[in-house]
Amino acid sequence: MSSSNSRYFGLFGLLVSSVLFSLLLAGWFLWVSPTKIALVNFTDNRYAQVVEANDNFFIRLERLTADELKKRSLSDFDAVYYMKKGGRPAPEEAGSLLAAAEKETSLLIFTTRQQEDPATNMARDRATDLKSYLVNGGLLNLRAFLDYNRRIIDGKRFAATIPVKPSVLPDDVFFHTEKGVYFENYAGYQAFYKTKGLYKKDGPRVCLTVYDWGLSSSNRGYINTMIRLLEKKGINVYPIAGRKKRLDFIEKIHPDLIISTSLGRLGRNETERSLAILKKINAPLLHPLDIHLPYEKWLQNPQGISGGLLSQQVVIPEMDGAIEPFSISAEFSQKGGYRVLQAIPGRLEKCVDRVERWLTLKKKSNRDKRVAIFYFKGLGQNSLKAAGLDVVPSLLNLLRNLKKNGFKTGPLPVNAGELAAMIQRQGPVFGEYAKGAFQEFLRHGAPELIPVKKYLAWCKKDLSSAMYKDVEKLYGPAPGQYLSIKRENISYIALPRLILGNITLIPQLPPALGADRYTLVHGIKKAPPHSYIAGYLWAREGFGADAFIHFGTHGS
Repeated sequence: MSSSNSRYFGLFGLLVSSVLFSLLLAGWFLWVSPTKIALVNFTDNRYAQVVEANDNFFIRLERLTADELKKRSLSDFDAVYYMKKGGRPAPEEAGSLLAAAEKETSLLIFTTRQQEDPATNMARDRATDLKSYLVNGGLLNLRAFLDYNRRIIDGKRFAATIPVKPSVLPDDVFFHTEKGVYFENYAGYQAFYKTKGLYKKDGPRVCLTVYDWGLSSSNRGYINTMIRLLEKKGINVYPIAGRKKRLDFIEKIHPDLIISTSLGRLGRNETERSLAILKKINAPLLHPLDIHLPYEKWLQNPQGISGGLLSQQVVIPEMDGAIEPFSISAEFSQKGGYRVLQAIPGRLEKCVDRVERWLTLKKKSNRDKRVAIFYFKGLGQNSLKAAGLDVVPSLLNLLRNLKKNGFKTGPLPVNAGELAAMIQRQGPVFGEYAKGAFQEFLRHGAPELIPVKKYLAWCKKDLSSAMYKDVEKLYGPAPGQYLSIKRENISYIALPRLILGNITLIPQLPPALGADRYTLVHGIKKAPPHSYIAGYLWAREGFGADAFIHFGTHGS
């Protein structure tokens, strides 16, 4: 073959290769390349749910603020979803966005209100479907939303599932850990629960209420973990999402205990009916807390929460009789630069353990219940008064009522004077300086002698190492100097206390040591001494109290 022919075939081959490459490149962009979606003004929670639903490598999501969008070209995306919470953008803002959206970029400007028409450059039926996917939310709707963008909006067939029609989710449902499974009535959920083999015939019934679900819920995967942990304890769990029919569901179930993670009152606009139902079913209402703060900030804040969250999550629920405002979740950073609520390590397990204890206590005979009562008392011979409460007569009234209701108290003091004398002898509070009085107490007060070895084991079990280091830093190694004693080469903490059957009376010991009595009484911002900690740990671990009662305590 001549050199000219070789050159001809070489040029022809190059041309063919170029054409094939161009065709492949065009095919890539037309049929294969990723679908790029911008989600504007989506909160962390809303964005997180769309991210969770996206299992398609060929769909790329990017979250932007309105200001960030102004610095970008809308042509960078195949579709842009602009969420305006509480109302639409100003007409000029919407107009400029629509003008900037070229034909190849679909734009939908919408609010979370279902009844409002969106502003869009796409066909009305498409806009209606896409908004419905987003407003209703839930895993199935959001996956269909992504499929719709890939197949219909972007026109891609490769890695493009045919989207199902939007599912309008009801406001109030029973749900479970299986994604996409919900029931609009008790009978449907109960049948599902039994079919799955989860129902325990003799197990207690617990309602778990969350505010809502779908896209507007908190994406709280830890709720599923809580459900599983409760079921492992032999508890039948009835998770309820929503608020309109919440009281109807609770009344139908007649639970042994309610766990509410919702803000405000249990019956938002039916407070009287709510209280009547709660009185009828006579079930403890526990109110664990979602901390809507970054976990690191929450750890650094001694108060935990304040302001509106404090009132909505703690104060107002107490009007229904809610108890146990125990923090179980906080915001944790995710790889995509957003935060979602996740369980605080160890808190779910502790919360579920508390639920089990309340259920056990409900079945336990009053005669077998053990109660620790911490009372306020000034130093030395000071009278037992606290903010107008006459402590001794009130304590005696309480003890008599406990005995009347079947609690084991043993013989009670005849009158308040006799109880006061017992407290001064067996349950006094000393100043650091009162060495002689302390020796007298050791001889005649019959204190609870807590071996340091046992105390340290309790601390290791119930306190963080950082907390205990703070105690040692201020007061030295246990037992410290206050209320300490050594016998036969063994160190003890000598705890003042009275035992009356299954009831123990314990003075709330000084939360710090020093001469400033006012500060000691009204609270001090530093670690407490070993003696203060030992009182509570002994009541729990040594005495085995089922419940603590604080009686006239001050600022601690």
